Amino acid sequence: MANWFTSMNVRERRTFWACFTGWALDAMDVQLYAVVMPTLIGLWAMSQTQAGTLATAALLFSSAGGWIAGILADRYGRVAVLCCSRAVSRGLASAASGPRAPC
Repeated sequence: MANWFTSMNVRERRTFWACFTGWALDAMDVQLYAVVMPTLIGLWAMSQTQAGTLATAALLFSSAGGWIAGILADRYGRVAVLCCSRAVSRGLASAASGPRAPC
């Protein structure tokens, strides 16, 4: 049963580790909710119900975003979708930060 890994060639092993690393990094953001949520409850004076709703909404929107980005990537290409995604997220972060103070 454990022979599957040793039977792979170098390229297949690199692919395996690249996929594993991507999966681990994707799972890490979900685990961070459990670490960050008690701090948010204290800072924002949220109830546990509100915190659960916030975490659920984040996971649902993350899932929806993955589906939408996947469909768009199949149609327009991964690079174009990634560039647009990056531009939109930077624009939203810039807008959310508010006006800058003059230097």
